[in-house]
Amino acid sequence: MRNAANPPHRIASREVSRLYGLISIRSESIRFATSPRAAAPITPSAGPTTDLTGLREDVARLSDFLGTLDRLQIRKQSETRTETVIGAAAQSPLGTNLGLQDRQASAARLESTTQLNTTPTSYTPFGPSFNGASTALPTIGGVYNGQNGSQTLTFRVAGGNGTVGSALFTRVEVRDESNQLLDNISIGFQPAGSVYTLQNGLTLSLSSGTLRVNNTFTVEVFANVGSAPDPSKAFNGTRNNSPNLQPGLAVTSGSFRVNGATINVLANDSINSVLTKITQSTAGVTATYDAAGERVLLTQKTEGAAPTITLDNDTSGFLAAAKLTGAPLSPGQDAGNDADRPLGELAGFQGVTSGSLVVNGEEIAFNTAADSLRSILDRVSQSLTGADATLDAAGQRVQFRSRNASANLSLDDNGTGLLSALGLTSATYEPSRSETTYRRTVSTVVPQQARNTAVAVERFAELFSDLFDEENAGSYAAQLRKSVERVVTAGAPSDLDTFRTQLGLTFDFRGDATQAARAEDDDALASRIRKNAAQYNRLMFGDATRSSGLVDDLRTLLEKAEADLNRQMVGLGVKG
Repeated sequence: MRNAANPPHRIASREVSRLYGLISIRSESIRFATSPRAAAPITPSAGPTTDLTGLREDVARLSDFLGTLDRLQIRKQSETRTETVIGAAAQSPLGTNLGLQDRQASAARLESTTQLNTTPTSYTPFGPSFNGASTALPTIGGVYNGQNGSQTLTFRVAGGNGTVGSALFTRVEVRDESNQLLDNISIGFQPAGSVYTLQNGLTLSLSSGTLRVNNTFTVEVFANVGSAPDPSKAFNGTRNNSPNLQPGLAVTSGSFRVNGATINVLANDSINSVLTKITQSTAGVTATYDAAGERVLLTQKTEGAAPTITLDNDTSGFLAAAKLTGAPLSPGQDAGNDADRPLGELAGFQGVTSGSLVVNGEEIAFNTAADSLRSILDRVSQSLTGADATLDAAGQRVQFRSRNASANLSLDDNGTGLLSALGLTSATYEPSRSETTYRRTVSTVVPQQARNTAVAVERFAELFSDLFDEENAGSYAAQLRKSVERVVTAGAPSDLDTFRTQLGLTFDFRGDATQAARAEDDDALASRIRKNAAQYNRLMFGDATRSSGLVDDLRTLLEKAEADLNRQMVGLGVKG
């Protein structure tokens, strides 16, 4: 193989086996070291040109191959092995929907029981004007009974000119669109403001002023269009400023209370102004008008089941006119899931009565007015039933399962109807297999990857040994080989010169060794690499405890050596 320069003094051969880092080190001969193990700088010295050329080729081949080996770092694949065993269990059937929902917190509400004006007919305007010299102002009121359908009615002064209150012969005719006479109203000596009722339910009143023959005004009537209130008009507004509340429900000066806060009402207030007073009061309530629904809505400012709305002590008539008298409260609710609400509050459990659920002979008492489904299930799991009761992630199916894989599971709802509501029956359930579930993750190396790596390691051993087969390259070759030896044995005890790794790769730097590096056959080497993938990576590529591996360390040394050899050969007149 090679002639070692200055061979060390050898003593009796013996084997010392020990574990140093990643390398199982076997000494077949022990020597006295005369220099440190770390790689020393190489100083080129002239040698035969042909020897240098061969050495450079060996260096280049090994350096290039180390680049290939660098790409063969072992990558592990992980697999999860699961063994599942099913014990005695009872579960709501697939498709079961208990109607349980996640609910946001909401506030208590109270709204008008009906529209503020439920009259099914309507008319307009409330305050028409004569088209001539008449100065009296007419006001239309009452409730249209719809007998004339939907059309325009014409009111005409007839019988002579006069003054309201002293018009003996003056009258007002009412005709339809066909000019048919519907009503003939005698004004006579009736004072201003007197109310005259027409056959169709409308009323006419006239302010003081004059009436001139043939002066007219018109009113549109609608048999199928309901009357709508105007929340912006004052309660005491007249003619076209009327709030048009439900006939018979007037609002006057007075007050009422909301949650104990007094709300004062003036005659010239409107629905909107009173609602603003409520919102700005200490009642803790927001008051609004729903124009589409023609209703008043009161909403608690604080969400949750506890805050409420109370109305009382009305002397103004507002609560009646706003249809809030006797209006039912829609209570607020706390945030949460229906599974945490008392069973008695849930639609799907209205058929369940208070009593007990018997699980494996243990009675679990519950009260539908106070206990939730989740609290009942938790009680089962925390008691001595030997079973777990759970609600699935979707919150719509319940499962009871025995903790003992070999034990039966018995359920009986004692006639409360609870199991039926859950989609289950009172029965004894038997296990199908033992109840053990576990997951184990193991890391493996793909066999083909290990084989490819083994082939590459064998090639590495060949090229490494070639580097030590060049015997006649002079002192430079000797220095290079010594530096390579230091890289391989860095950190190992200084008195050992044969290194057998746990991976089937052995380095032998003895003077009489036939190969500087030896590898086991493909199958054995691949098997070792699969079993010791982490150690292989650490030796060849390094890790957190070994910052670099043999591949990087050797490449660094060989690249420098190749450059040194090129310079030396150029100096000898040899082209690369």
